[in-house]
Amino acid sequence: MIPNNDIAHLVSPLNVQRYAATSSIGKFPLNIVKRIFTLGTHDSDDFSDRISFPLLVSHVCRTWRAIAFVLPALWSTITMRDSSGEYRWDQELLSRSHQHPLTIYLDFRDPRWDFSDEDSHHLKAVQVSRILDILLPHAYRFKEFTLLVETWAPIYHTLLRFPKHIMPLLESVDIQRCNMYHAFTPTFQPYDLGFPLPLVCDAPNLRHLNLSGTHLLWSSWNFRNLRTLSLTYLSGSVRPTMGELAQIVLMSQNTLEELEVQAALPAIGGFFGADGSSNYTVMEPIVLPKLRTLKLGYIDPEEVTPLIDILATPALQELSLIGVYDQQSPNARMLELALENSKYSLRRSDLPPGQWDSELANMTKQASENEKPSRRGAWKNRPMTARPVVDTMMVDPASLDLRSVKHLSLSSFTYSAFQSFRLADFFLCFKSLSRLTFDDPDLNVLRTLLSPLPGSLGKPLSQVYLCATVQEFTFMHVDPRIIVEWLEQRERMGMPSLAKLNIHFSSLRLNDDLFARDGSVPGYVDLSFGEVDRDKLADVLDRFAEEVEFIEDDDLFVDGDEDCDIDDPMEEF
Repeated sequence: MIPNNDIAHLVSPLNVQRYAATSSIGKFPLNIVKRIFTLGTHDSDDFSDRISFPLLVSHVCRTWRAIAFVLPALWSTITMRDSSGEYRWDQELLSRSHQHPLTIYLDFRDPRWDFSDEDSHHLKAVQVSRILDILLPHAYRFKEFTLLVETWAPIYHTLLRFPKHIMPLLESVDIQRCNMYHAFTPTFQPYDLGFPLPLVCDAPNLRHLNLSGTHLLWSSWNFRNLRTLSLTYLSGSVRPTMGELAQIVLMSQNTLEELEVQAALPAIGGFFGADGSSNYTVMEPIVLPKLRTLKLGYIDPEEVTPLIDILATPALQELSLIGVYDQQSPNARMLELALENSKYSLRRSDLPPGQWDSELANMTKQASENEKPSRRGAWKNRPMTARPVVDTMMVDPASLDLRSVKHLSLSSFTYSAFQSFRLADFFLCFKSLSRLTFDDPDLNVLRTLLSPLPGSLGKPLSQVYLCATVQEFTFMHVDPRIIVEWLEQRERMGMPSLAKLNIHFSSLRLNDDLFARDGSVPGYVDLSFGEVDRDKLADVLDRFAEEVEFIEDDDLFVDGDEDCDIDDPMEEF
């Protein structure tokens, strides 16, 4: 243990004596105080806490201030949310952190932006260049790098400059274009910046990679030994081919623990990869011995069937199936896409500007007429039936090894009532299931779970009803009356109480078309205000589970002013 007077080299001896005499914590050894400060800073996933805690302890007294200043770890989280600042505080943090590994968190999302013209976004290319000029000289210290934006230009400029730096400490990269609507377009926008760039950076310790709405030159992929990989929400023309995706997965075959692919596989309908190659080839199975979590999201379910065909996951514990669909009004969305595509085409046509208006109107009308039912009767703004996914998994359930899955999550997972027997067979493949999560659940799926199995008369409950042994259910984006009615029916069938019931309360929504048969309204629902009484709902749910937890989903956007309690940290130093 380090003697308490080791603080003397930081502050005057008189202050050391006063500190030890007047404070209980003043009797702690210096190394213990340092440890407390470090844990207080980094024992939180909230980046605002990582900034506010060092500021708090450094303003308590001269001794704590001196201790905080000699701990580089306290100042090693760099968060930027205001693209118009001078970044004096960020430069100060880079200086105080000395050679300590850095966590970089850049969040330039704008809740006021209307997702129209990218040029109208507040984040401009010159600001991105300024930010990169400040950060990239310290790239050799990057440990975690996160970039959250809604437009493509900031990502484009980052990808241009990243490969020029050596990053030996980099473990995690998270780059997100937070605009999932581009996954529904066959052609990447903005057109002028659509050429794929390589992300060939010298980062031998990279283990976690998340690319959302962010495409690369897939053939240049050089990341090996990843533990988690996520590719999501890509426009049709910039998605990897099946061959490229297989090669990407193979490079981390023996280390991959989590794999997520949502709306990022070669699209059905003639789309090709960025290099113009075909979107489907027959390949040998890829065995992923350490994969625990698999998340598959699709616009058309047939997008994911080739990937399911080639994956073998003997250790799979968690499976998520997600129907990705455009939740915006179909007319509004189609009009927007029509305008985007048409304006681009007209700028490059030989038509004189005087004829643009009539031509644009014709193109918009044609786009609106295209809003017709697609295959299997699904509309473009609703998820398509998951029958192809289920059929593919049922060909060889041991390939993905559904028998070992403990947590199944179904999001916007739809299925026809006329094919419920096939869905029942699918659920029977899960022999170890203990948790089920429903996000925007299909009533047909919920009903199937309560349907008795053929030939089950006189057998134990676990062999009579599907998933009767599941002990934990989670519900999101659903009318609470559906939850209660489903649990009541489950109770009437004699199934035991659940161990836990999780309700994402802020996502609950009331369906105006849903009425009780007798016209009554439950006490926890106020239809006049469209609200749900949380306490009354909790009283109703308590009888169905030993533990009921209401989860409040965090807001997507956080004001930059909330980073710390001090408006301008530089004014205090």
